[in-house]
Amino acid sequence: MSENNTDKQNELWVEDIEYHSVNLKKKYVLDEDDVIAEFGSVEEFKRLFDEEDEKARDYVYQGDYESDEDWWTANKGGYDIDTNTSWENDDE
Repeated sequence: MSENNTDKQNELWVEDIEYHSVNLKKKYVLDEDDVIAEFGSVEEFKRLFDEEDEKARDYVYQGDYESDEDWWTANKGGYDIDTNTSWENDDE
C-alpha cells in the first residue's frame, strides 16, 4: 500500500503488516470402494502408502480435502508488526 499509493498525495493512511506462523491441517477422506477398485484391497493401499509408493501418494494428494488453519501466533500472540504511514516520508 505504501509504495503503490505515492500518486495520491492527500490520502491519509496507516498500514500494519503482521508476520504470522500458521499450521495448515489437511484431511483427505478416501472412499473405501474406490481404494479397493484402485489397489485391490485397503490393506494393500495402506502398505503402499506407508512405503511412500508414488501411485498411492498421488491417489491421496490429488483428491479433495478438508482443511483447518491454526493461526497460532494470532491466537497466542508473539507475532511481529511493522507499521507504515502515509506521512512517514514527508520530509523527503
